[in-house]
Amino acid sequence: MAVVFPVLRHRVSPGVPSPAERVSGVVSLKIQVMKTGAVGEVVVTKSLSHAMDLEAITAVHQWSYSPATLHGEAVAVWMTITISYQFAGSRGAA
Repeated sequence: MAVVFPVLRHRVSPGVPSPAERVSGVVSLKIQVMKTGAVGEVVVTKSLSHAMDLEAITAVHQWSYSPATLHGEAVAVWMTITISYQFAGSRGAA
């Protein structure tokens, strides 16, 4: 097989904003996994709230992957990931 996709090696859970800013739902992110396996650019493709989006972005920047390879050479790739938040008694996303 010529293409090997990145594998998550280290995951940091997102922080939780103040109770007034908590919203249950999902944040979808498009992330660039660099040749080193580090996360480069992060783009929010589905927002939940500004505070929740920032928590997701901050956490994902700390993640690391085994790099994707193409014919045995490390390559940068873009992936879409989803971060789910579920809080008892919180309002849902609009």
